[in-house]
Amino acid sequence: MKKLPTIMAIMSPFPHSIEGSQSLSQASLMMRENNVNHLPVTDIGQLIGVVSTEDLKIGSSAFVPTGASVDLIVKDVCSSKIYLADIYDPLEAVLRVMSEKHVDSAIVMKNDKLAGILTHSDICRSYAELLAKLSPNSNGDDAA
Repeated sequence: MKKLPTIMAIMSPFPHSIEGSQSLSQASLMMRENNVNHLPVTDIGQLIGVVSTEDLKIGSSAFVPTGASVDLIVKDVCSSKIYLADIYDPLEAVLRVMSEKHVDSAIVMKNDKLAGILTHSDICRSYAELLAKLSPNSNGDDAA
């Protein structure tokens, strides 16, 4: 019987994270510079949430009146409902929970330390790679 892959097989390892006291503009800049859509949020090294580009957009527009120059902090808009997964959790189980609970990302831990993040982008990339391998006419190149 073939062993099922763990979340480690497709997660993004060693994710960038941001302190909850940082501004939304700093989070946005970090996301753009690193080409990511999610950042684990910490407070003095402790994981307290996750912030997405969507959270930043909503936070910036919902809380700040038009024309105002207020810069909220990440802790104000991040989601404190975190789906934590262990690095050795079966991938199938993690994907099932993410689907059933409509979760955008899983924060991956190893020995109570941040080890990675699994997002919809990671899942789509992995699925596309699998489909390319299964396709009889594929040579591994992108058709698009």
